[in-house]
Amino acid sequence: MHLMKDGGFDVSLFFRDIVSPPEDESELGLQLKPCDKLEDLQKWVRPKEQKKRVKARLSLCLGEGLNIAVGLYEAAQKGWKPDPIGLYRETNEPVRRKNRFFHTQTGSLLLPSEIKKAQVYGKKQIVMARDEVDSIKKFDDPKLFLIGFKPVEKLKLHHHIRHSHFIYPEEQEVKGSTCLFSALLKKCSERNIFALCRCISQRNHPPRFVALVPQLEEVDEGIGQITPPGFNVIYLPYADDIRPLDPPRCPPASQMQVDKMKEIVYKLCFKYKSDAFENPARQQHYRNLEALALDMKAPEDIEDLIMPKVEQIDHCLGPLVQDFKDMVYPPDYNPETKTAPKHKTADVGGGTEKKPKVELTEVELRAHLHNGTLGKLTVPLLKEACRQFGIRTTGTKKQELIDALTAKLGS
Repeated sequence: MHLMKDGGFDVSLFFRDIVSPPEDESELGLQLKPCDKLEDLQKWVRPKEQKKRVKARLSLCLGEGLNIAVGLYEAAQKGWKPDPIGLYRETNEPVRRKNRFFHTQTGSLLLPSEIKKAQVYGKKQIVMARDEVDSIKKFDDPKLFLIGFKPVEKLKLHHHIRHSHFIYPEEQEVKGSTCLFSALLKKCSERNIFALCRCISQRNHPPRFVALVPQLEEVDEGIGQITPPGFNVIYLPYADDIRPLDPPRCPPASQMQVDKMKEIVYKLCFKYKSDAFENPARQQHYRNLEALALDMKAPEDIEDLIMPKVEQIDHCLGPLVQDFKDMVYPPDYNPETKTAPKHKTADVGGGTEKKPKVELTEVELRAHLHNGTLGKLTVPLLKEACRQFGIRTTGTKKQELIDALTAKLGS
């Protein structure tokens, strides 16, 4: 049952700022037709999200004289808190920031043409002008250059070093781009291969190797698009980006322990959807802004959806966790207590093994004195050298021992 108002609902009085504006501004007034479904009402409300606009428009070079226009889109982007705006205290007008450079000795204002940049190379300061710095940074114009094709099996999981992008043809830039792009997408998907390209997304950006992985269009039962057709741009690492790992060697788990952990993992599996979890930091930020704008005593509490629900987890697992602990840990194991460090014992006598004393000869000490490396010796070695030469020292600091040895050997 709809609550109708005589003459229609006047949207322009209050809700004008939160509904999506129509193509014709004259329609933004009286809303005569009510919404029958919640989905229809949500289409009118302007969602609080990032703008879906192209990040860059590039040319995909498939060969000599064969270029198509594509648009580079962000597949995922981190949601940042809005930056605070500086206002003038008396009138609340926005203020602008302006940087100026002054000479350190004369205090005179420097123009941009009078400022140069330098880079230290080989203990020398290489001075460069601004146009020289720009020419060094520039490798090539922004574009995608096709190198070759490889099977999708060659693309490993550790090759994904950052979030991917998505490219789609731009027909309004170059006519025929959609037709050639669709043919390339179809053939790559049929042969299960990806295109290896060199990518420069923006001006003065360093080149990167990327893999264009094909993605066909998927639609639901209602002929609604689930995933669009195009190529996922996977950024590949360079040779010096891959680091060899030396993981610590631990005793392998038994098959019974592995099977028990499989049961625990199976019990805790659930269907993950990224849109079901809100960022608690951003939600708290907006709650605070809402409380300040509406003069509320305190902001509303938020539900942190990323906190684990311990009670439900314990109820779901039951005795599986305790069974796994009994299989892995010893009976007297207590994770709250710290284990005492183990001392190595000698083979005879059961006492701690002492390190043998190392004595330095007079020739070695004089060599250290001549080279100025007495400071690299340890305090026990310096004390032993003082006792060896019969030097009596009142202090035990390292510098006092070095001064005493220098006075003795230098005389």
